[in-house]
Amino acid sequence: MKHLPLIALLLVASPSCSLVLEDRQECPAYVFFHRDQDSDPGDFDRVIVKVMDGETMEELYADDLLLEKLCSESYSIAIPKRKELLSCGVSGARVSSLDGNCLVLPPGYQGDPVYRFIKKDRLVGEEFHVPVRFTKEFSRVQVIFKSDDGVFPYDVVVTGNTCGMDIATGMPIEGVFRYKPPETEPGIYRFTVPRQCDYSLSLELWTAPDAKSGQEEQHVDDVVLWNALQNIKGFSWAMESLPDLTIEIDYVKASVTVLVSDWDISSTTNYIL
Repeated sequence: MKHLPLIALLLVASPSCSLVLEDRQECPAYVFFHRDQDSDPGDFDRVIVKVMDGETMEELYADDLLLEKLCSESYSIAIPKRKELLSCGVSGARVSSLDGNCLVLPPGYQGDPVYRFIKKDRLVGEEFHVPVRFTKEFSRVQVIFKSDDGVFPYDVVVTGNTCGMDIATGMPIEGVFRYKPPETEPGIYRFTVPRQCDYSLSLELWTAPDAKSGQEEQHVDDVVLWNALQNIKGFSWAMESLPDLTIEIDYVKASVTVLVSDWDISSTTNYIL
């Protein structure tokens, strides 16, 4: 028997081995979403989803789809492979519009009840698994004006310096916020505010216009809510999930009491009329 060359012997001994390794760099990565059942997405069943390059923030995928579909075991997103990925999503965008990664409120509207999830990590292999765990990015606020005779003579305008949020970073977006909530009951106003970028959130009090006398509305007072909020231990606009707030204002005694719905705690402060 003639001696076979060494390369031929290797091929005979291992017929299933390939001498050329497959280049997997051009293969896509697959993103899977897993719903955290203890996480609240609010009363909405649709989610705006984005997947980005975690280093350059280049957008790789964007869609608006049903939460049920997003979290289905059979659903995945094929995207170009990157070393690091950032995946995020928001629900509850009623009137806000998405400009790039910025979810922005139009002028004159209250905040949307936005919930958000995010994961940023290095890609290992070809699969990226995202836990869909929502955080609450807004506070529902109830303002109760108290007086001895039960009559509150002013209109209320809510003002602040935050008009939205960056869904990729979670940072508030600076801009004009101005909303006139309806009086749902005598002396009671309810509205929603987004996560704040500073401590400017305030209530402006205005006299109502009088058509008979021709008197125009007049700005008579400001109540800066942070004066009371800052006294609540643990409260911050940077909390992972924001609590709801009830604010009682005794405008005769010139005091403001803030009650945090998620905690059994309150704070009272005085202000000057």
